[in-house]
Amino acid sequence: MSEGVPTDLSAAAAACRAAADVAGACAQALAGGLHLPGRDLTRCLDLCRDATDLLGALATAFERPFAPARAAGVRKMIEAGMTVATEAGAECELNVEVDPLLESCGEACERCADALRGTLTTLVDHEYEEQSGAV
Repeated sequence: MSEGVPTDLSAAAAACRAAADVAGACAQALAGGLHLPGRDLTRCLDLCRDATDLLGALATAFERPFAPARAAGVRKMIEAGMTVATEAGAECELNVEVDPLLESCGEACERCADALRGTLTTLVDHEYEEQSGAV
């Protein structure tokens, strides 16, 4: 395989799995009645549920061996993961006064988005090199 191709997605998988786990705990706490009077946490709950499902699935996909034929699909999955991790993380950060768990969730989602961004950059750089004939 060409140098620079992200054949090992284990770091991104670990970041996604960690964020999915914390987002799941956050969603459970929010669904279980964690609240702050006068604050609607519905968006936070929905985004944490989305992060749990999508980032968990993404982690599982990343645990399979990477093949260049999967690059386009992996890129789209990474983009979706970055979006949900960024949105869930930001929403949890807005509501940290509700419970420290939301701060942990926000931080885990931010780390996940950063890991995905790095993986995407490597993947896109490689695709560009292939298209331009530099590889």
